[in-house]
Amino acid sequence: MTTIVTFAEQPSADDWICLHGEIFLARRDRWSVSRFERELTTRSWFSPQRMWWSIDLTSQQPNGVVTLEIARDIGRIHWLMVAPNARRKQVATALLTTLEQSAWDHGVRQLSAETLLTWGPAVAFYRSHGYQ
Repeated sequence: MTTIVTFAEQPSADDWICLHGEIFLARRDRWSVSRFERELTTRSWFSPQRMWWSIDLTSQQPNGVVTLEIARDIGRIHWLMVAPNARRKQVATALLTTLEQSAWDHGVRQLSAETLLTWGPAVAFYRSHGYQ
């Protein structure tokens, strides 16, 4: 079981960096807080209320995250990440559902996901949720 919170409420840059390191590059290219800020929090579109975290209710640890960029009526999904031990447990779906509801509530009419075609599981996930 998980709960969804915003970046403004609980997790830190260190939590994001830890999750990123667990998922990508087998911890070889560990991000710093300054890189996290440069790539995310200092972007003109970033809002702490538009970065959602999944928190495992047993361990109280973050196990997923996603960020929404909004420019007028267009939304873009950034950095949907789920810890390997939380996959296939509806964490990504809960995060995506929360993001989509917020996007529609903020007047977004078109939503796209940022991913690479070579990331097969990510592409399959988005396609299974109606993205092209």
